[in-house]
Amino acid sequence: MNKKGTHVDWVISMGIFLVYVFALFILLRPGIKPVHRPITLLNILEENFEKEVMWAVKMVPLFIRTCPASTVESPSSIKINFAEGSSTVWRFRRAVDSAGASVESGLGTSFNYECISSNPSVIYLYLSQGENVKYDPDEKLNLEEAECTSAECDVEVGIMEDIKGINSVLLGLITSDIAEDYELLHDSWGIPEGKGFAVLEDTNKIIGAKPETQANVFVRKITTQKVTSEGDLTPTAIYLQIW
Repeated sequence: MNKKGTHVDWVISMGIFLVYVFALFILLRPGIKPVHRPITLLNILEENFEKEVMWAVKMVPLFIRTCPASTVESPSSIKINFAEGSSTVWRFRRAVDSAGASVESGLGTSFNYECISSNPSVIYLYLSQGENVKYDPDEKLNLEEAECTSAECDVEVGIMEDIKGINSVLLGLITSDIAEDYELLHDSWGIPEGKGFAVLEDTNKIIGAKPETQANVFVRKITTQKVTSEGDLTPTAIYLQIW
């Protein structure tokens, strides 16, 4: 009997067994809880909060180089329609001049403006969707070229701009002090088990739990704005808390 060969086989077998055990511990990590970095958790919270409450109002300038004042004998007006393929939820909400004063016009599914002066001017048009529609950067919105009833009219639709901010209606939909609503968002936003969060506007809690006395609370401040359907802006501050 070759005892030397037996010892070698035993050493090899034991080595393979130990490698297998070590690999099992590395892969399964029994008894070890995952470590979640505070910055990662705050990023998750911020991303999901913004998906729930952010939207965008569109602003587009209308450059009027000349448009004869309208009369009964010679009507002079401008009309802008949505281009084919645009989402049907958009509407013209407001029209203002360069001084911010409202411009009398027809709004809704199209913009209609009766010229009152031949002087050059700029009208800013604000467009938005329904007030409970979340921000979608892929939402299609295009306008047709401005139509004029007067041959002497010279107008141009400028470049459209996104005015992004918090929609107060959407914010109200997640504002709650009911535990079940918090748990629902906790799960749908992907907050890890055993971690808590809260969202506040200034000092007013929107939604969230109350941290334990000894908890390490990490906070992120977001300086942002609320945007109405007509493009009015109100500065605000959101505080995200995670523990």
